[in-house]
Amino acid sequence: MHTTWGDVREDLLRSIGTLAAQQEFLEVRAHHPSLAPYASPSAVVGYLARREGDPVRKNATLAALVQAVQRREDRGLCLELLWLGLWPGLDAVCRRRQSHFESGEDFLSAISSAFVALVAKLNLQTVHWVAASLVRSTERDLMSELRHEWATAVITTPFDHGESWEAPPVRDQATESNLRNAHELLRCVAGRDGDLLFRVLVLGEEQGEAGEELGLTKAAARKRFARALPRVRERLRRLLSQDNFRFRVFRESRRSTNSGGIA
Repeated sequence: MHTTWGDVREDLLRSIGTLAAQQEFLEVRAHHPSLAPYASPSAVVGYLARREGDPVRKNATLAALVQAVQRREDRGLCLELLWLGLWPGLDAVCRRRQSHFESGEDFLSAISSAFVALVAKLNLQTVHWVAASLVRSTERDLMSELRHEWATAVITTPFDHGESWEAPPVRDQATESNLRNAHELLRCVAGRDGDLLFRVLVLGEEQGEAGEELGLTKAAARKRFARALPRVRERLRRLLSQDNFRFRVFRESRRSTNSGGIA
């Protein structure tokens, strides 16, 4: 049986309503004055998830829960309370982003990983509003990882203009189109160095890291990048100055598919 987004909420609500969860909450509450006003885990969720309420008090409550998770003061309850307390924001992320994934379970796995990782590393000394930071950063990291996986798949797939091209299972069409166009353009004007340029300029990888992924030493990657970038800039400048730029790019991309670089 597949777990849905709605199932997650129901499971969490059942989990925090147990006797064991109540006892665990009382133990954690003893160490955090911000949790003192709440009699139970359900009371915490009820206050955090509603529209009304003092935003400062909500922020202090969330900060206390994050701190408890980072200090490992509980056995998972505080993370569950964070999920439920931030559910309205996370639910909005689900509505915007779930369709980009192959399945609901893929989405659940990805958003869970992103959220848990962010809670573990959130710096409470620099973050002013915990809710906004966690929800926005979860969405950002969720999509960033997805785009990186897609882009990596693009540059490891044989590039053949004579064959039909199938995008990997990512349904963010704007991102798919932009990444594919960027990769195709760099392959067109830089030949075999296009993959290296794409990883560094588009994916933001370090030159050495990108080179290793392509079977190059760090020194060779840096040398090829330094050599290719000026030529690419000049080639793009010339292409952009011409009215029939789009036609020329795709015509030349056919010619350069098997070439070693631009002339």
